[in-house]
Amino acid sequence: GVNIVDPEATPALVVHNMTNSAGEIHVYEYADIADRPLVHIWREQEVSYRRDLQEEDRYGEAYMLKEGIRSVIDIPFPQGTLAVSSVEANAFSNEDIEVLQYLAGALSGGFRRLEDLRRLEEHNRALESEITERRLAESTVNVSLAVQRVRNVFLRMESEEDWDYVVLCCQREIKNLLDFDGFGINFVDMETDTFYEYEVGDNGDVVRGGIYDLPAAMRETIKNNVPFYRRNVREMEECGDEIRPNRLSILDMPFNGGTIAINSAREDAFRAEDIGVVQEFAQVISEANRRLQDIQPVSYT
Repeated sequence: GVNIVDPEATPALVVHNMTNSAGEIHVYEYADIADRPLVHIWREQEVSYRRDLQEEDRYGEAYMLKEGIRSVIDIPFPQGTLAVSSVEANAFSNEDIEVLQYLAGALSGGFRRLEDLRRLEEHNRALESEITERRLAESTVNVSLAVQRVRNVFLRMESEEDWDYVVLCCQREIKNLLDFDGFGINFVDMETDTFYEYEVGDNGDVVRGGIYDLPAAMRETIKNNVPFYRRNVREMEECGDEIRPNRLSILDMPFNGGTIAINSAREDAFRAEDIGVVQEFAQVISEANRRLQDIQPVSYT
């Protein structure tokens, strides 16, 4: 048997015992170790050789052992004991004891290696957690700086024509933080059930659309004031979105006056973290829209 002892752990004693030639290992756990002879032997760190249990059973252990066992030897090592027993009395010679001591030393080395690996795993987990926290902090700073750059652009607006610069800046800053294929800012008029869009084209210019009927998905976004993410074509079809080959997932993010819309040629393209990033920009676009209205109220008619 190999008996693992750790008074600070629960269980404090774990016995791995093989008692037959078939190689079956039985594991026994003990939380209370106060009266366990194995623990006494382990504390003493001295070889304990009980030569004949029929003549002397110093630990009162005969009843716990397999029937017929006459001699038992325990070789302590720092983490427990190596135990060997025999149905013969005086079964182990001095040479046998030396071999067992060598094996116990190998076991101790194995347990030290195991503990080193456990410490390494704990260190790696702590390091991964630290890296994650740093990346999160860096991401938060990067988003804040990006949002501020958009704010700097809209604060310099002097006319409605300057809104294109706000759209381009917003698209560029979000693009630096996450991957998408299409971008637009939509102004919504719930009274007329219409919207007006500013879309960044493939050539990087702002394309101003006309006045269109309000899609159900955009209406739902404004009504509930929560992000509306269609992850795949099936969800887009259920919402009545226009299906295009290069648009397989869509996110509408509400702001005060409309939505920021991003889409991707991939299904399920946006993570929760990505949606959170776009949400940060929705706030600054709400501010930009108020600035735009102060300069020149937007008319859709």
